[in-house]
Amino acid sequence: MEVVIRTNGKNEHNKQMQSDAAKAAPLIWALGIVINVRILSLLLISTTSIFRCTERMSIMGENLNPLITMNFTETFPGIYWISDWSVDETYPNGYRYKILSSVNEDSGLADLVVIIEEKDGSKTEMKRLEVSASALERTGKIFVDGLEEEFGLDFQAQDYRHVRTAEEFESETRKNGWRADDA
Repeated sequence: MEVVIRTNGKNEHNKQMQSDAAKAAPLIWALGIVINVRILSLLLISTTSIFRCTERMSIMGENLNPLITMNFTETFPGIYWISDWSVDETYPNGYRYKILSSVNEDSGLADLVVIIEEKDGSKTEMKRLEVSASALERTGKIFVDGLEEEFGLDFQAQDYRHVRTAEEFESETRKNGWRADDA
């Protein structure tokens, strides 16, 4: 079984988030973390669910590129950081940040994705990084610290690195008060 986390974002990239990431880049480099930043196009879809147990789905004729993919043989969940809800002039109905990750144990690399979720459930990928699995926690913390400082948010860290099956992942997410397909 392969688990795919998808986005249905519709907003333009948040300029402040890009600026914060650019400010963090020298610090990340100084820590000796190799980062491969990929620019991905945003996809418009008509579903609010981003967790699917399939290899690839098509909704309304569009292929969806996954945010996070886990097959539970080589690639497993990492750490998720989820902020509290907030509002501002850009998102008057509310928003929160989610930093999701998966770890490929064969390659020793982690995929880390920063998304912004609106109250209506739409999600926009803001940043994607590939880092050493050993650097996952401190790299995610750099984004958490910057977003907390910039937007006055509080984050809850949820560590899923011990999870080995899709069923266990679903069970663990429920313990944290949400369903895996709400990621």
